[in-house]
Amino acid sequence: MAQKKSTQTTRRTTSTRNTSTGKSGRGSSSANSRSRRTAPAPVEDDTPSVFSRLWASHWGKVLYGIVVLLLIIGLDLLISWNKYDVFYTILGIEIVVAMLVSWVVYLILERRKQHLSEEDPADEED
Repeated sequence: MAQKKSTQTTRRTTSTRNTSTGKSGRGSSSANSRSRRTAPAPVEDDTPSVFSRLWASHWGKVLYGIVVLLLIIGLDLLISWNKYDVFYTILGIEIVVAMLVSWVVYLILERRKQHLSEEDPADEED
């Protein structure tokens, strides 16, 4: 019986709260949804970010290169667990792979430039 009284008192306090403010529980949510206004769309700024400005400059590219190099060396130290022979082996393999990849990219870009330069004089003659 004590439990029934406690549930009844909470029901009564809830109903008295709603009636004392003059709003019912169901009507207030629909009234609030009607009275809400949508926020205006944010204006997009066309100014480039700091990172894109930094990447556009020569010194920014150098700075990014240094940061990437430090990250790679740090990851190599974490992987090798301060065993320096393993660290130098991993670092040497990474250097060889980077040289091979850059050499292949260089050859591809040079062939593309050569191929485009051979097509340009033919287009000018027409």
